[in-house]
Amino acid sequence: MCEYETLDYQTCLLSLNAVNKTAASYAFRPLTKHKYISKHKNNSVHILAKGRALFPDVKPLVTLGGGSKQRINSISRTAMFLRLKGFESHTKPDLSRDAYFIPSTCWRNVRDGILSTVKFTGMLCVNELRLVVYDIGDGVMDWQIRAERSLFYPRYAEEFKTTATGMLLICDEDKRVKIAKRIIRETMWHRRRLILNESYEELHRPVKYSKAPIRLTHYYECVFLTTPCRISKTLSDIREEQECIKKYRGNVD
Repeated sequence: MCEYETLDYQTCLLSLNAVNKTAASYAFRPLTKHKYISKHKNNSVHILAKGRALFPDVKPLVTLGGGSKQRINSISRTAMFLRLKGFESHTKPDLSRDAYFIPSTCWRNVRDGILSTVKFTGMLCVNELRLVVYDIGDGVMDWQIRAERSLFYPRYAEEFKTTATGMLLICDEDKRVKIAKRIIRETMWHRRRLILNESYEELHRPVKYSKAPIRLTHYYECVFLTTPCRISKTLSDIREEQECIKKYRGNVD
């Protein structure tokens, strides 16, 4: 909260690690009662001066200002999930660290040529990997395929390697398989392939799941879909991906 100023109420309850939401809400109340944080009608929680005073060495990484509080909440939510898994937030690349997260508001200062930072929440740097992170929730969002592609352009890399090497989509726990099918269908439709529905009939038009469905392109290199509870396992699998491919490939070129 000191770093990101705000966080949505439901994610605050998750971070308390209580037995259930009722117990978490009771643990949350003293913080608002004693004016460390404030809860607003839109379920957004803001840190107050009394709360910041407890951590004088922690500097804010974002400013609420005139920006969208919903967007900052999304960045803060992603940062919290990653922090719980051991990935701290930083303002710029740090070659002395193996793994860290840079919020999108800071990444724009690191890299030139980004068309938009509205959708992606930040860059997760793990060894040589640089994964663009998105909090896609239930998968319904306005996807900007050209803007997201700009994060992968190699021409703007300068002192540090800032070209993204992949994409990490974080979705709701109970919708992972459904969202994966939706993204694959939308991507395949735009590749002019045959798409079969559950009754094995040909489709004559794309299935509309949202106003601007998430669609993948080869510029994204590789895309991983995970949930807050699966982040550690997903990143472990990503780290071992090349070794796994090499093992199963054997001597085959």
